[in-house]
Amino acid sequence: MLIRSEQPGDVDAIHELVASAFPTDAEARLIDKLREADRLTISLVAVLSNRIIGHIGFSPVTVAASQLVRRGLGLAPLAVAEDCRRQGIGTALVQAGIEQCRNAGIDYVVVLGDPFFYGRFGFQPGSRYDVCSEYCDGPEFQVLELADGGSPRGGGLLRYAPEFAMFDGGDAH
Repeated sequence: MLIRSEQPGDVDAIHELVASAFPTDAEARLIDKLREADRLTISLVAVLSNRIIGHIGFSPVTVAASQLVRRGLGLAPLAVAEDCRRQGIGTALVQAGIEQCRNAGIDYVVVLGDPFFYGRFGFQPGSRYDVCSEYCDGPEFQVLELADGGSPRGGGLLRYAPEFAMFDGGDAH
């Protein structure tokens, strides 16, 4: 398996993969909208036998009340082809994505997801940093500090890129 950055010829395959990985195509449309708005900061694919079997995307997030200027990205979505799940592909994509974030000088990453899965990578509840998400303030909202002091501590409400507003109707992401 190869993990690499998205290439222009991957767009349709990514859309199909992400649409098939979720109950609706909302996450696939989100990736398309983020790409069109030039907000898909990091987009990685997992490729096996010339087939895209996984994708992970990262886009900018902001914190309104943070006293410090920090660069943050939101991890969403993560998708793996159904016939390739439970083989470590999602784990490899998350690890590669976090490494790219570090290399790009990103201060922190946030995610809405399973605390057990993302906790393995060092994600902590957002409440630990006094930060909440506009979509969820429970344990599913998590922060990963990429450098000491990199999180937006005491920042209050964290906002995702405007394209995420399509989920205000109750669709999960």
